Amino acid sequence: MSPQTLTCDTGTAQYTYTDGGGIQQQIATLDCVCDLNPCPTLTGSMVTVSTPTSDAACTYTATATCINPREIQYNGAGATYMSPQTLTCDAGTSQYTYDNAGTPIQVNTIDCICAVNPCPTPTLGAMASLSTPTADATCTYTADAMCTPTTFSLQFNGSPPPLLSPQALTCDTGLMQYTYDNAGTPTQVNLIDCVCDVNPCPTVPAGTKVLTSPPMGDGSCEYTVMADCMKDPSAVAVFRFNGAATDVIGPLTWTCDPTTMQYTYDNAGTPTQINTVECVCGDKCFVNRGPTVAMGPEPLDMMTCIYTRMITCDPGYTMVELRQTPGSPGDFYTPPTPMRCPGGIPNWQYELTPGNWVPASNVDCRP
Repeated sequence: MSPQTLTCDTGTAQYTYTDGGGIQQQIATLDCVCDLNPCPTLTGSMVTVSTPTSDAACTYTATATCINPREIQYNGAGATYMSPQTLTCDAGTSQYTYDNAGTPIQVNTIDCICAVNPCPTPTLGAMASLSTPTADATCTYTADAMCTPTTFSLQFNGSPPPLLSPQALTCDTGLMQYTYDNAGTPTQVNLIDCVCDVNPCPTVPAGTKVLTSPPMGDGSCEYTVMADCMKDPSAVAVFRFNGAATDVIGPLTWTCDPTTMQYTYDNAGTPTQINTVECVCGDKCFVNRGPTVAMGPEPLDMMTCIYTRMITCDPGYTMVELRQTPGSPGDFYTPPTPMRCPGGIPNWQYELTPGNWVPASNVDCRP
């Protein structure tokens, strides 16, 4: 410490001083130097603090620098400051201080944080949203543009093509606007909309006697087709999918699965992919017949799914009696009398009046 007492040694003609052990030590040179820095080293997140240096007044200073393009924040809150910043050691408190508009403020902690995101949220259309922006290690802010439901696709600035949801947007600090990757070119985003993409199922399943409507998109961008079998309106036809024997009565709605890009049908509550499909006519009908009734062949028209037959009577019987129910009055016709069976319905039919086919419960021949 200063001052120090020096003693002249007449034998050596040199001044001496007394060291800490009480021993006289000869003085060859004499200088004044700064005491050791009393302020402890500061550390923090993403910040480096230089080795302190002292000036002529023995005031120690150090420089705090952010590792990347971040800003310095002191004591865990408050304003941020551009990097680098000068820290000054206060010998009285043994703590570093920073200059806050001319006022030295003690530094307890120091960190480098990202500046506030400079990019505003683009205009959002119906069903479009933007996630909370996050910053990476270089303080680049990104956010995800997305649609709800996700079956919709994203469209930026009102221009095609639609893009799958979600899409990453990057804040361009020069433009102070978000951009998206437009085939490798960052393109500014002003407007985000959600639209239906083109039908991802390129081919409607085709099969024997299968009739389908054009694909239709609904409010959730789910594409469907209405499918039925080619047949007479009174007949029942069934779909046979993927070669399986479990048949399903039509008409049916087929739904496009965007994941597999194939249509599916409702298989007892389970969406099942359609690989192959064909239409199969329903089973033949039933009728109670008397002992004197003769039945002819029962050919099936594969285009209409209608079976036909001609009713004839044994010799000695000249009239065919048909009843719609067992107890109803009979309707009489001269044989041979045509009947038909639209496949899949319960009863054979007869033509009560021209073009009016009614179900037959019983058929008999009368003398």
